[in-house]
Amino acid sequence: MSDYSNITKQIRGSEKARVEAIKKLANDKELYSKIESYILKNSGSKADVLPIVDDAIIVFVKKILNNKTFSLDSHPHAYLMTVSKNLWFNELRKQKRRLTEELDDTVQREDDSHNQEKMIITSEIYNKLRDVLGLLGKNCKEVLLLWGAGFKMHEIADKLGYKDERVVRKKKSICFSQLTNYLNDNPGIKDLLRP
Repeated sequence: MSDYSNITKQIRGSEKARVEAIKKLANDKELYSKIESYILKNSGSKADVLPIVDDAIIVFVKKILNNKTFSLDSHPHAYLMTVSKNLWFNELRKQKRRLTEELDDTVQREDDSHNQEKMIITSEIYNKLRDVLGLLGKNCKEVLLLWGAGFKMHEIADKLGYKDERVVRKKKSICFSQLTNYLNDNPGIKDLLRP
């Protein structure tokens, strides 16, 4: 593990010292590897890694420069990993929100469609979506289809025999996350679901 004992001092020092410290972090293969491993295990791809590493370093440097009392209690890798995890979690939330908006937009367009051609397209999309949901397993398929059809959580709990709506809410969240990951990993299928 690289020696970073003076990193806060370097970053708060001269511009030359700061640039050297940033270069050292940016070229730290061990740090990059740790962040890459985390992102790949959590629905990311290799293309997602570098922007997260860069942003984590920027957050780290700004923290040191803006907070004069900030000091590291552990190796910078630990702090940068925490920042990276938070950045990646926020990115996943953004992706999920985008997908939710796209699905909501699709549902809205379906609601607005009145002619037979659009109804046929809607039916084809619905069948494709059922096929994709089938890949997530029977329970996920049932929960997401009922939720997508507008049933309330307590109604879904009653229909499917879950203990209460909290259990359904948690199940829906897990299943929706799996669906989001699957569609992000299979953009061709995601495109097929667009009308």
